[in-house]
Amino acid sequence: MFRDILAGKYGVDLHRDHLARFAGYGSRAAEFWRYIERGGDLPPPEPLETPREAATRELSTTGSRIQDPGGLDDRPDSTVGFDQDTYVTFQERLLRWGISASAQLLNDDAYAKLLNARLVIDEVALDTEFGNYAGILPEQLRVEASAQESPRLPDYVYEKRAMVPEPDTNKQLVYLESWDGLILDRSNSVRLVLGSHDSCVAHNRYDFRTSLAAWHSASQIQHDILTGKLRFGTFGRRLNTVTTVVTSDNRVIFGKRSRRCENTPGQWLTSIGEAIELPSDLVDGLPQPLKTVRRALCEVDELNLTQQQAHAATIRFLGISTEWRFMYATLFAFAELKSVSFAQVRDQWRPGEISHIESLPFTLDACLPVVQSGVFTSDGLGDTAPMDTGGRLNLLLCLMARYGREVVEARIG
Repeated sequence: MFRDILAGKYGVDLHRDHLARFAGYGSRAAEFWRYIERGGDLPPPEPLETPREAATRELSTTGSRIQDPGGLDDRPDSTVGFDQDTYVTFQERLLRWGISASAQLLNDDAYAKLLNARLVIDEVALDTEFGNYAGILPEQLRVEASAQESPRLPDYVYEKRAMVPEPDTNKQLVYLESWDGLILDRSNSVRLVLGSHDSCVAHNRYDFRTSLAAWHSASQIQHDILTGKLRFGTFGRRLNTVTTVVTSDNRVIFGKRSRRCENTPGQWLTSIGEAIELPSDLVDGLPQPLKTVRRALCEVDELNLTQQQAHAATIRFLGISTEWRFMYATLFAFAELKSVSFAQVRDQWRPGEISHIESLPFTLDACLPVVQSGVFTSDGLGDTAPMDTGGRLNLLLCLMARYGREVVEARIG
């Protein structure tokens, strides 16, 4: 098979070392190719890990609470096998580049059920990008209140909720019911239909506890989606934001999530994540994601910026994704700080939800290798840890928003 790949039979142009890694001989590439070229039998491969797998294993053996309630970690990734006579999609380019993606989500039928997802990295599907990857301004994001009395989650989610202990802080959250893409003749805006009520619980609020129940029911929700019993747009998903922050001296901020975080503890995020909460994020009676992003920039356990610094930032929204493992929806944002350098951010920052911060130049040369490998190596901590997949995808979107999709795609190959 590997001789066929090398000969281009599948239309895949991969570096020899990449093929050796796929075969399980990453650290013995020279030995692997000696056997291939001589036509002999191969020795048993070594159990080799990708950098992301190795970093994830390191976290799991040092007390991290990386969890997989959906049971998806054992599913195979899709890598090679493309017809050279067909158009090469951006997804295929990413796979050839070494980006892994859940084989389940790459299934054509799954793509259709996932609202024709634009692309998939690991278990995060990009439902849509905004503005042809350039993003949209906050005023182009139009919010409407859901007419439903609840998120219409399956009964088994509420059965699971009864078994979830009451969280210490059970905040009222917001769910995404549906969205409409950018329509030029409709004020050139994206429409989000959001809800916050839940008639299925005593206090009539969609809350953190219900979102945890949905997370721990993820495998059953996934099954119902893929078998056609559920479809997106007919039930609500917790809406989070992930914001990639670039400073005035053109450095992108990497924040390492505290091991006390519920989701992806110990992983690196570009740069901060925050759920849309009520009443904190209400404007004129409606939840507003822009207020969420600004609040996250200022929170003392995030970046601890001042209100003035947060309001001066240029903010664009780049797209919506599905966090398949957690059954969340995520709104991606790009924040460019004005007159605030990374040195100043580091001085103002205090350890909290982000236990450590570092930065890289916001350039293709510096950032694309992080997107490709899925890991970040910290000079300050002297270790390597996996990237949060949502942050990894948003970093890619921010690079395309700054430098253009065509330029980024050309660098990927």
